[in-house]
Amino acid sequence: MKMMHSLPQLPPPACRFIKSALFFIVAAIPAHAQDYSFTNTKINAPGKYQLTAAPSYAWFSSKMSVGLDGKVLLTCSFTDSMPSNGFLWILDSTGKTLGMTEDVGRTVRNATSNAKGIVALVVQHSDHAVVFYDAKANMITEDSEYSQGREYEGAGFANPQSVRAGPSGKFYAYDLYGKQIVVYSDSGKRESAIPLQMIEGGELEFVKGQLYPDEKNKRFFLIDTKGFLHLFDAEGKMTGSPHKLPGISTVTGEGRVYSYNASKAMLVEISPDAGDAIAEIPIEHERYNENDPDTFEDFIGIHGDKLFLHRHHPYELFKVYDVSSGSLLEVINAEHTAVE
Repeated sequence: MKMMHSLPQLPPPACRFIKSALFFIVAAIPAHAQDYSFTNTKINAPGKYQLTAAPSYAWFSSKMSVGLDGKVLLTCSFTDSMPSNGFLWILDSTGKTLGMTEDVGRTVRNATSNAKGIVALVVQHSDHAVVFYDAKANMITEDSEYSQGREYEGAGFANPQSVRAGPSGKFYAYDLYGKQIVVYSDSGKRESAIPLQMIEGGELEFVKGQLYPDEKNKRFFLIDTKGFLHLFDAEGKMTGSPHKLPGISTVTGEGRVYSYNASKAMLVEISPDAGDAIAEIPIEHERYNENDPDTFEDFIGIHGDKLFLHRHHPYELFKVYDVSSGSLLEVINAEHTAVE
């Protein structure tokens, strides 16, 4: 049965005034940054809309992940009210808002949460930090001891790359330029670091991507930006050869690898060791339309028996499917108004 949900209106969160002011003093903002908004017609948006519950939510830069507590974490790298700030929106699987804040760094890479509901996210560019929040999006602590990569020619500012929670409650951040995995306690305290190395013993090259812990099997998965899956053992040594994944991918807390093939509307479970398909589940979802680039699928998450699918869309936040059957359970739309 398909169910449609809309979200109630909430008061707007406070902005990070001091940090934003410093950012504008230190770095010049390009003129087009002032236009960054989900109402921006320059990005070929399918209509201009404003979300009632989150007027500053910049949908066109939004990302989705699903925490180990089953919460849906929506982030974006800009806001309408403050182009230098990001956004964190915590919802349950029915679309109920649990927490929201604009008090986030400029470029948000990804977010995660452990079973206790502690949220961690990565911010880049001018911040280079892993930031921890409680279940209501109140900041707990921040670790900004990450290199900007200025010592590497052409490296850019993409560090840290990602952070993910494990079933133990610990968090694991991928420090790209430090070539290591940084381990945090379940409350966000930095505990240790695991150096990363190639299979032949050499140093790991700069492979950008999302790191996932597989605590059960004492290893790590790295899904790079080209869609290849790399495996590392508990000591940080790369094992085997990378496997090309067939679509948008994620790894569950149990260490199961899934990809969503948008062209076939197919959820595929992948063997991380062999790279072969273990199972294929047709999803009750319209296939990706190459002529409609504004509504492409870009993120998936799996928790328990539910698949969460995020599209590049101005007011559809996510869809929920049954993993075993592929049937559509819910469509979560935000209350919105058209903007002239």
